Amino acid sequence: MMNHGKSAFLPILTLALATVASAAACGASDERAADARPAEEASELPTELVVAEFDVDGMTCGGCALAAEFALKKLDGVVAADASFDEATGEGRCTVKYDPGLVSPEQMVIAITDVGFTATPREPAAGKS
Repeated sequence: MMNHGKSAFLPILTLALATVASAAACGASDERAADARPAEEASELPTELVVAEFDVDGMTCGGCALAAEFALKKLDGVVAADASFDEATGEGRCTVKYDPGLVSPEQMVIAITDVGFTATPREPAAGKS
């Protein structure tokens, strides 16, 4: 009878581990952790965030864009990151909203480079700050 209890436990344990692994792979656990920030830490966020844009060379697919986006989102001070790859033109691009007191565009370039791409900051459009 003891073996029956152990064999019933194994599928439950396997399911729990698979759920944790899939949540970690899709970044769901990271998002929940970011949302669970203590109130005093959230109040320390700056009132004005900055947006940086980068042209990214070396991307070949949407998966490349996701890799660059994930690398940027791991940086402290990055509030939002969006990366895209245009299959028609072969161009990659990233847009990042960040706290300039915590992270710099140079650190973002390094993060993108570390996942295998070359990032070049885009110049702000005329009339934009």
